[in-house]
Amino acid sequence: WELRLAPHGDREVYEQVMKSYCELNFNEGGSFKSNTDPWLELGPRRRTGFGIGPIRNIVLCPDDPDHMLCTSSSGGLFYSINAGEYWHNAGTDIGWPHSGCQGAAYYPGETDHWYALSTYDNGRISYVGGVYRTSTGGAEWEPIADADDLVGPGTQIQLLLFDRKENAQNDHRLLLATSRGIFISDDP
Repeated sequence: WELRLAPHGDREVYEQVMKSYCELNFNEGGSFKSNTDPWLELGPRRRTGFGIGPIRNIVLCPDDPDHMLCTSSSGGLFYSINAGEYWHNAGTDIGWPHSGCQGAAYYPGETDHWYALSTYDNGRISYVGGVYRTSTGGAEWEPIADADDLVGPGTQIQLLLFDRKENAQNDHRLLLATSRGIFISDDP
């Protein structure tokens, strides 16, 4: 591998151009300039210092902006009822065989009725994951789909969401985007 400098081929010109670019686009400390808006960490974080693992998704409740869900691939699901000021464990660490959470959704019109994806190993449901629901704000969880329902343990679940329109049963359809296609439940 070697540095290619086209069309002029002069390393000094390259260095001058890069210096000008960096002066325009980077702060003194070497970080990229974005804007002057402050960024504040909302969490969630554990006080023990172990952390909760990588955050996969943030879900805002469409019916109440103070309610939020946050998914972690190793820490599980967390929720906030005050726009992220405080975060609470949603019980996936004790209510699921594997606490890793790939995604979550609020049932339309509800703030304590959630659906979430328990995944393992890069979003695969494996033999320990699947789709879970709670209508008690995480106090109790019920499995509603597993590897047998979703064409095997190698299935990767990317997204779950609700159809906002009610179906013939006066319910909302739950859709899953997976590595094997789209799955739908008319009675989640």
